[in-house]
Amino acid sequence: SHGVPEANRKCSCLMVEVGENIYFVDMGAPVVDEMRTRGKSMDAFKAVFITHVHGDHTDGLIQFVDLITWYFKSPNPVIVTPDLRMEQAINNWLDITLNGKHSSLEYRQTTEGVVYDDGVLKVSAIPTQHCPGAHAYVLEAEGKTVLCTGDLANPGRDFPYVDKELDLLIVVNMFLTGFDATTLNTLWVDKNLRMHGLIQAFSRTNRILNSIKTFGNIVCFRNLQKRVDAAISLFGDKDAGGIVLLKPYSEYMEEYRERMAKL
Repeated sequence: SHGVPEANRKCSCLMVEVGENIYFVDMGAPVVDEMRTRGKSMDAFKAVFITHVHGDHTDGLIQFVDLITWYFKSPNPVIVTPDLRMEQAINNWLDITLNGKHSSLEYRQTTEGVVYDDGVLKVSAIPTQHCPGAHAYVLEAEGKTVLCTGDLANPGRDFPYVDKELDLLIVVNMFLTGFDATTLNTLWVDKNLRMHGLIQAFSRTNRILNSIKTFGNIVCFRNLQKRVDAAISLFGDKDAGGIVLLKPYSEYMEEYRERMAKL
């Protein structure tokens, strides 16, 4: 997210499923629409964790609270926010739309340390410098640890310190081009990267680590082949286009089946 949704990209909103429970980190998108489209139960919703209060991370929250207040009614999530004035702002909105007839949800102030633990998901907050009150969140469940940084003021100076091994790191624009991590072996790309931004983001993963890691993996959820070839041609060897990309999985599978049929 960079503040404005696009045709193929919404504002910051991450859904986390642990067992039958659903949690969100930030709510910049209309989550009720998304959950209904995906057939998710609103009763499964347990908590939302806001990294900071900019609109591209919070604009979907009013819609969500509004609908669970007068329509769905049964969800009773905890809302963890850096600024508790958000509670009053949302309640003021509900006073207008529902004529003051509504109950309040549980809002918690984000502070450094553990902010939530329901026995299924444990969430800890780490202060960052993106804006006043901004925090990153460390999510722990089922033996896995995930860090959601939110926006960072400067990835080189502002990256949250986590005293444990991470299984997954979820980042946005700035972090893609601001650090070296030789232990990072796979980058999942769901963004239309181009030119120097593409090269730098891919390079985050392609740092070698002796014999332990001789190359990195880039998994693209978008067709970036032409952009990769153009970037390599401009910043590297113009004759290297295409050789760095594996064929789609379906082609490998078809080739495998053909060879098996010949045995």
